[in-house]
Amino acid sequence: MKIEAHHHSIKLAKPFTISRGTRTHAEMVRVSITYQDHIAQGECTPYPRYGESVDSVIEQINAFSETLTSLTPEQARIELQRCPAGAARNAIDCALWSLESMLKGSHFPAPFFTVKPSIETAMTVSVADVRTMADQASEYVEQGATLLKVKLDGDSVLEKIRRSEKWRLMRISSLMPTKHGQTWIWKHSLPT
Repeated sequence: MKIEAHHHSIKLAKPFTISRGTRTHAEMVRVSITYQDHIAQGECTPYPRYGESVDSVIEQINAFSETLTSLTPEQARIELQRCPAGAARNAIDCALWSLESMLKGSHFPAPFFTVKPSIETAMTVSVADVRTMADQASEYVEQGATLLKVKLDGDSVLEKIRRSEKWRLMRISSLMPTKHGQTWIWKHSLPT
């Protein structure tokens, strides 16, 4: 088994802003595992707030690989659980699950998991002025989003949102604050 990792940068459709800053690209690490006639891939996003960088994650993947390459994919996936949790382990784990599916003549998540054909996913509204945030939320709702994750900063965003007519018209049915007050999850109820 051969495990390789490389940096992969994806330009975002529009800048994404949270309280810690703005991103214009998603900096990823992609892992490719070659075994027999199969090539499987997994990827991860290193998070600086957890002490990770693209370079440190690639180094960690290379270090983990020294132990894993002599094993079968199933043995490697089990052995990988002894490695520290984080982006590197995640990328290898994703590639190994994909590889095991291929070896069973399937595509992940089969035959290991079943996934509903329709999954509700939160669309994230990034930090901006209230009008821009309301426009972004409206756009997501018009596209069919029923769950909004609204990023906040320290600039009285909630008070501004309460005063914004556009937010009130979106028929928000519930609010759920998350850690450190940086995010609110809004459940949008569709008109009946």
